[in-house]
Amino acid sequence: MILYVRVSSHSQKEDLDSQREYVSSYYPQCKCICDIGSGLNFKRKKFLKLMEQVAAHQIKRIVVAHKDRLCRFGFDFVEWFCNLNGCQIEVLNNTYKSPQVGGNLDWHNLGSPSVATTVTIAQQF
Repeated sequence: MILYVRVSSHSQKEDLDSQREYVSSYYPQCKCICDIGSGLNFKRKKFLKLMEQVAAHQIKRIVVAHKDRLCRFGFDFVEWFCNLNGCQIEVLNNTYKSPQVGGNLDWHNLGSPSVATTVTIAQQF
């Protein structure tokens, strides 16, 4: 089992730490991969290494705080690829505390990552 957390830039380190603490609270003994890079870019080195390990049947489960941590678009394909190779993706919860927002956001009820981004930006003003 691998825990996977990601943020888009180094300036979001606080959110990366928050995600790591959140997923590790469920599985404290598991290895956590911390990735920095855009969820729109599938050429992230740590993400590609993770997918290579999935293809080699070395990983049976990937745990993320929210599905957009793996990728912004194409989650269904990534999940299909993982399932095809005997790996399940576990999304812990659609609500987790983001220090940038200063509270809990229910991503599921917001409808989409783009709406969530709009809400996040709006709350900063």
